Amino acid sequence: MTGAAFTRREALRSFLIEGPLASAVAIAFLLLAWQVLSSLVDARWLPSFTDAFARAVALFGSGELGPILRTSVSNLAVGYAIAVLLGLTLGTAMAVFQKVHYALRAVVDALLFVPPVLYAPLVLAFLGFSDVALIGVIVLFSAFMITVNTQTAISTVEVELREMAHSFGAGRIQQLREVVFPGALPQIFAGLRLGLGRAVKGMIIGELFVTVVGLGALERRFASSFDAVGVWAIALVVVGLAVLLIWAIQLIDRAVNWWAA
Repeated sequence: MTGAAFTRREALRSFLIEGPLASAVAIAFLLLAWQVLSSLVDARWLPSFTDAFARAVALFGSGELGPILRTSVSNLAVGYAIAVLLGLTLGTAMAVFQKVHYALRAVVDALLFVPPVLYAPLVLAFLGFSDVALIGVIVLFSAFMITVNTQTAISTVEVELREMAHSFGAGRIQQLREVVFPGALPQIFAGLRLGLGRAVKGMIIGELFVTVVGLGALERRFASSFDAVGVWAIALVVVGLAVLLIWAIQLIDRAVNWWAA
């Protein structure tokens, strides 16, 4: 086994121990705290974890939740993919071309710091009640977080590395491909993780206020009927989905950036 392959294997092993395993322990502690708190408070709005989990299992077993979850995940996948493409493109252009940076900086900063929930009515006004509108909300929620992190990651790669590559005769494209992008990848992946979290928020808010489909619509239905157990059951599903997706991106990150571990 080569040294690089061994190092990559060790990095992945370290990730599995320090990443999902550590997160699973923390999540288990939080769920235990939820269970204990619900028994102490004894409030209708805070059912126990076991009741919420049992309802989620029942929703899956009845066949009601499966198609709804597939609809939400498919819209999330399309919206996030567009956000990644848009964010990486804009972030790279802003980092490489100063004129693009000056032209877009204020717009990107404004769209990043404006409360994302305000996007939903605007998208609804332009696109109406449709899957396209929901995907648009997801893109707006996540794309600019990815843009800012990509631009920062590429801009902060050490100048010395670029100058050294230039002294060896590397052109601008070659410097970007072989020096800048590899050096920026760890921070770019951090932006992808943050963008994914915002994309999940965008999916739920879009489903609640724009398209009234998917998990958001089911959550709204339970809330309107004062079914606290159902609301918490959907919350469990959403959190579980987000955790699994974040773990997947972290695993890809560690496989790609094993050298930086």
